[in-house]
Amino acid sequence: MDTQDNFAILAPLIQLSFAAVFCWLQRTGIDSAWRWGLAYGLSALAALLYLPPFDPAIQTVLSDACYLVAYSMFGEAILARHNQSLRRVIRTIVLLAFLGLDLIAVMVFDSLALSVLAIDMGVGVLLAFGLLAWRHMRSSVDITLGLCALLSVAVNLLSAITYGLVFPAQVEVAQLFGSEYAYLMQLTGSVFGIWFGLSALATYSLDAMAKYREAADRDPLSGLLNRRGFDAATKSLIEKRQRGALLTVDIDHFKQINDRYGHDAGDLVLVGLADILRSTLPDKAIIARFGGEEFVVVVPQASLSEGGALAHAIRVTCAGHDWRPAGIDRQVTVCLGVSEAGLDEETWRPAFNRADAALYAAKEAGRNQVMFARNDRLQPISRSAA
Repeated sequence: MDTQDNFAILAPLIQLSFAAVFCWLQRTGIDSAWRWGLAYGLSALAALLYLPPFDPAIQTVLSDACYLVAYSMFGEAILARHNQSLRRVIRTIVLLAFLGLDLIAVMVFDSLALSVLAIDMGVGVLLAFGLLAWRHMRSSVDITLGLCALLSVAVNLLSAITYGLVFPAQVEVAQLFGSEYAYLMQLTGSVFGIWFGLSALATYSLDAMAKYREAADRDPLSGLLNRRGFDAATKSLIEKRQRGALLTVDIDHFKQINDRYGHDAGDLVLVGLADILRSTLPDKAIIARFGGEEFVVVVPQASLSEGGALAHAIRVTCAGHDWRPAGIDRQVTVCLGVSEAGLDEETWRPAFNRADAALYAAKEAGRNQVMFARNDRLQPISRSAA
């Protein structure tokens, strides 16, 4: 068995291996993996179609169709990863156009040169659609995947020009398998297949790590940050010595809500308050649930008075919220403590302690209150009827 025969078997084996891995990933719940699996499966089929002995023209057309669809799916997989428009109608038109040119080259002119020109141009253009997501590639792995796609596009376009124009017109399609072109395509297909597949798998690995990291930093009930996530999110603010307002939030008589309406209703109150915090606070706010009914908020670059205004808005919104969909036929109120982190403070702990003291002062003042911690003194803000 010569080197070319080895590549003829090695290339589809590599592609089938990657197809199996991506199909397994799809079964584990990674919805986008099927595109990679289908692309590798079709690439393997395209190569395997040349092994059994039957009509070379039919072999070529079927194999070329598989390659075109495979590279279209490679491009779609890259677009889908970055949530870009899949442009399926345009890609389908392009695919059918190049497949039509290939049919004419094979069935009408029996020209390997024209077939190579049509198919290599086609797969290059179809894969190039994936490069439309280039500006969204941020991580080193995504950039590596993009570079692999870019080089593959360049190789295919160069091959189309070189072999499509260099092959003499009288060369027949039946001579493809033993040609220098076939050997080169098997070689580059194996190299790019491994590079492409490993890069794609690396992106899924990084996504999984990010997903687990996100889960570790999030409160599963409210979807807000937990204490660990809060510490990580505020770390950069501490390092930059950024001032900001810190709010502590606590639901009034939450135990009574659980006892009277049940823990399911209590959970709905926690989720509802989390939604109120998200909708009331600015996008830059860092919101966390520390446990139970205790929530903590940092609003970067906000003054004490700005933090107080936000706290007042939260209090009023919560008190006026209709909780009947949660099965609660009474008003639910909150108390809030507000403090400001000083520029000379190296952690948020002093500001948190001041806000916490203000929170308990608000509770002692009769609930449904907002209390400031200003210059080591606690004072309420004026409250409107809720």
